[in-house]
Formats: sequence, structure tokens, C-alpha cells
Amino acid sequence: MTAEIVYMGSDPFSVAEAGEADLVISHYGHPGVEPFVTQGRGKWPHPVFANQMALFGPKDDPAQIRGMTNAADALARIAKTRSTFVVNASHGARYLESILWQNAGIDQFGEWHIDRNTAGKAAMELATRQSAYVLWGFAPYLRFKQRSGTDLEPLVVGDPLFQRIMVSIVVNAEGNAAEDASAFERYLLSPEAQSRIRAFRYPGFQQPMWWPAGRHNGRED
Repeated sequence: MTAEIVYMGSDPFSVAEAGEADLVISHYGHPGVEPFVTQGRGKWPHPVFANQMALFGPKDDPAQIRGMTNAADALARIAKTRSTFVVNASHGARYLESILWQNAGIDQFGEWHIDRNTAGKAAMELATRQSAYVLWGFAPYLRFKQRSGTDLEPLVVGDPLFQRIMVSIVVNAEGNAAEDASAFERYLLSPEAQSRIRAFRYPGFQQPMWWPAGRHNGRED
């Protein structure tokens, strides 16, 4: 294949618009998805897999949420026990958190709820110092844990709301690169690739963190 395929967590669409990628993989909720497709720069997005967020917390788990599968119930217990919680201000985490607090029926917060507009790694670092609960992605957490030795642990992972759908978008172009990008997308949606996504495990952690999502993809190119 001659197509160049790029996945970048921050802004993959600027890379594609610069002509440096023929296929983009992005979170479906990325603000760049809709304009990129509706303005004709990319073909119809196809869900390919989902990655995993989790609710992390200290080993002693003062709110006793370990193993819960309903994240809203876990947050309600954190609020009831006034256990320290750090807001992850990244777009996806804050949005998910707002849904969960609403589902939990919590709209009043006290000093236990720390919002310093820190996001991602900075939020995890703050939560580690505060021995607090925090929402974050599972994959970046594992990298962070390997490098920093944080003692925060994944306590709630089973809620379906923690799965964040990612889509592939073939860049609108002519020639072999576009054909190769479309061929690679078809491979991502194939049973073989979807099975490999489901079977993948990070070393030392036997729970799936990437979930196949390529079912029921209609071809609308």
C-alpha cells in the first residue's frame, strides 16, 4: 500500500488537510469530524473500535467503589462519602463526567470536588498527590503508571459509557492512495481485524481495553 495512514490524538484533521494523511482514525466526538465530512474533505466515518476510560482511585478506596459497574452509582457514593475527586478537564472526560453526575443526581459539590482545569496527565498527577478519584483513559493511564509509579488503581471499568467510539475516515482524494486507504479501512472492518482488536491485551493486564465496533457499518461512500 502507498497510502499514508496517521492517527494523532490531538488534531489529526489538520494533518489530513495538509495532504499528509489519506486515512484518519479519530474519536467520533472529536470536534473536527463533522466539518471534515460535511465540507467534503472526508468520506463517511465508519466505527472501527472503541477504547476504554475508567474511574481510578486510591488503593484504600474510601468510597468503596471497587468493582462497581455503574459509574454514576460510584460517583454518587464518592459524593456521599465526600471522598476527594479531581476533575479531568479534557473535553471527553469532562463531558462524560457531567453525564455521570447528572445520572447520579448530584449537582452540589464541596471542597472534596477539586476542579483546577487540569487535563489528562496533569489531572492524574494531581489526583495521585491528593489520593483522589479521577476519570481518565485506560491506555494513557498504563503508560503513566509505567513511568511515574502512581498508586492509583482502576476501580470502575465495566460501565458501557466508558467505551469511546473511534472512527476511520478516508480522505477525499484521487488515485492509488485513496484506493489503498479504502482497502485498509475495509481490512479494519473485517472479522479478522475485529477479532484481533477484541483479543488484544496490554502486558500485565488481562482485561480488554479496545473493543471491536465495526458491526453494522453500511458503505455510504
